[in-house]
Amino acid sequence: HKQDRRMIDITDLLRQLQRENVGVSAEIRVTAEAPCLVTLSETALRRILDNLLENAIRYGAGKPIELACRCEADKVCISVSDQGPGIAVEHRDQVFQPFYRIEDSRNRQTGGSGLGLAIVKQLAETNGWTTKLRQNDYGGALFSIEIDRNTITR
Repeated sequence: HKQDRRMIDITDLLRQLQRENVGVSAEIRVTAEAPCLVTLSETALRRILDNLLENAIRYGAGKPIELACRCEADKVCISVSDQGPGIAVEHRDQVFQPFYRIEDSRNRQTGGSGLGLAIVKQLAETNGWTTKLRQNDYGGALFSIEIDRNTITR
């Protein structure tokens, strides 16, 4: 994906994802100051955000999902936050492994191959970005991607 690196506005990308997902089971809210210009692989970032958004829609109990971007001089932090059951601390590292599933809260009825988060982690690492997972104030999952502006030129 290094060949498709170009300057993009993260805020525009988040608003585009919001528009594309109008009518899904949950309202998607965007919190971002515009513009947030970064040179990166849009294909990789978009695939990551699509996967995280798909999970948030699937497990977010129909409640609002927040797409957010914090744009700082040295780093950019993009997050996808839902109000679903969250992911227990003991599962947080494993959910990024291929085919790992949390059977009680995320069972087969909710679908999914168990590859989405593995793809997220692999794409992020390939681009030198950091993935983090924690619980948000609603008890749901908050996935974030940190892009260090100093390593962007790799």
